[in-house]
Amino acid sequence: MEEFSGLYKKMCETADRIQREWEPQQWDNYCEHGDRHNGLTKFVQEEKISKEKADELRANYVWLPKEYEIIERLLPKFARGAAKLIELIKEQYSEFIYNHVEIVKSQFSEKPVNIMDVLAVLFFMEYKAHKVWNFDSEEWVDTQNN
Repeated sequence: MEEFSGLYKKMCETADRIQREWEPQQWDNYCEHGDRHNGLTKFVQEEKISKEKADELRANYVWLPKEYEIIERLLPKFARGAAKLIELIKEQYSEFIYNHVEIVKSQFSEKPVNIMDVLAVLFFMEYKAHKVWNFDSEEWVDTQNN
C-alpha cells in the first residue's frame, strides 16, 4: 500500500483520458470514487487479472498511476522511427519537469505524494488530452479552447 494525497486522487479521478488508459495489473494503486483523504490506498494483488475483474476495477475505482506507468503510455508500442519520437518526448518531459517542479512542490508540500507521479500525470494530460490542471479551482482546463 502506498500513500497518496486527496488532491492527487482528485486529479487522477477527473483525468478521464488517463482513466481510459487503465489496463489493471498487479500492484496498480487505486482508490474509491470520491476519496479525497490523504493516506493509504488499495492495490491490485492478483498476478493474473480476468477481463471481468479488470472491468470491475475500471468501473468502480480510480487508478492512481505511478510515473513509469504514465511514461509507458506516452511511448509507442510498435512504430517506425520510435527512437526519434522517444527522444522528443523525453526532451519535452524534461523541459516540462523543469518548468513545473517548483509549483507542484509548493502545492503538495504538506501532502503525501510522489512529486514525479504528479508531474507525469500533469504532463500526460497536457501532451495527450490538451488539458492543464488549475490548482485554484482544482479541475482540468481544456487548452484547445483558449
